[in-house]
Amino acid sequence: MESLDSIWQILENNFMLIPLWKWGFLILFIISFPLFRKFLLNLIKKLKNHFSQYIRGDNFLKYFIPFEIEKPLSWILSLCLFILFIDIMDFHAQLKKYSLLLSEVLLALRIIQLVYIGTDSLGLYLKEKVFKSEGENQIQVLPFFIKTLKVIVVVLGFLISLQNLGINVVSLLAGLGLGGLAVALAAQDTVSNLFGSITILFDKPFKIGDQIKVLDIEGAIEEIGFRSTRIRSINNSLVTIPNSIIAKEKIENLTDRKYRRSKQILTITYETPIERLKIFISELETFLQSKDDLIKDSVTVKFNNFSAHSLDVLLQFDINTNEANKSLKIQENIFLDIYHMAQKLKIDFAYPTQKLFIETIK
Repeated sequence: MESLDSIWQILENNFMLIPLWKWGFLILFIISFPLFRKFLLNLIKKLKNHFSQYIRGDNFLKYFIPFEIEKPLSWILSLCLFILFIDIMDFHAQLKKYSLLLSEVLLALRIIQLVYIGTDSLGLYLKEKVFKSEGENQIQVLPFFIKTLKVIVVVLGFLISLQNLGINVVSLLAGLGLGGLAVALAAQDTVSNLFGSITILFDKPFKIGDQIKVLDIEGAIEEIGFRSTRIRSINNSLVTIPNSIIAKEKIENLTDRKYRRSKQILTITYETPIERLKIFISELETFLQSKDDLIKDSVTVKFNNFSAHSLDVLLQFDINTNEANKSLKIQENIFLDIYHMAQKLKIDFAYPTQKLFIETIK
């Protein structure tokens, strides 16, 4: 008993105004903290896998649980336990203050991370449950809405963390007004792009998945973001264009076309008799007018130019489809029929040539 009393007396001695036994518990807790968090991580994983089997129907949890939520959750629970430990042990005021301050900041960051993950799962839930029933236009707004929500979450979390550090957030925000001009100048492009994205979303010149042509770029819209729009070009590269530029440029929406136009110049040799050329033009126009895949009023077959090496016949028609592959197939069949018709009428197509006349001088 005397030995125990002597040991206790030693442990009651203060080091930096804190008893040694409290230092011992604190060191032990800090050493065991990673192990405890690892235990919670594995436990949450098992619980997540178990409860995911019992989720039925389209609800938020169905989309939230598959995300990697065990990491922030294990941190949140571990930090809550650490805060409770600090309160119970009643350490010296300064140590308690800074320990709680650090713990609360880390806790706030992990809560922000968890809510941030929640916004992604909310996006999936809204896409499947709510916006899908409202049509494609609402789905187009969804990525912008989710990104806005993420920015709000991060900004609010940052302000709460500053408040926990003892910084007067109201005074800080008021102080930012002094540097407002500098911030406005620095963020000029960002604000311009933001207004550009709002213009695109409300004006709706295109939506995600549309094939467009803007500037010298042609491709499919993959994403409309805060700052820029991403386009998958026809050579499969990903092009990022600032929204402020897109908003003021001419945009050609190729997906909204009701038909696809084909325009060709048939170059006929000058040696072709005029009567044979007339027959060819007449039969060609009759043939095109008979095609169900073409818009009848769009068919044009006219002899329209004497070029340097050929008689030019304008051939133009609109194919009644917006599908690229189908349009190309119809056009291919028509061109093969035209070539066969030209062979039948003995019409020769011209190509750039030069004639050399040699005169014998006597």
